[in-house]
Amino acid sequence: DRSPSRGLGDVYKRQGLEAQVSKATGTSSVWYKVYLGPYPKKREAEKDKHKLKNNSVHGCKIWGWD
Repeated sequence: DRSPSRGLGDVYKRQGLEAQVSKATGTSSVWYKVYLGPYPKKREAEKDKHKLKNNSVHGCKIWGWD
């Protein structure tokens, strides 16, 4: 039995990325938040964001830089 959060982590691992996944329960559904990083430079975070987008993983956000 594999939880959805474990499956999400595997998706990122196949892209060569280490990910932490947390479960968030909303009022009507369950969401899984995936965290990558920390990254020493924003450029490295952008590079991984584009790698994910090219593999049909959309909705990535980058925080921590102005």
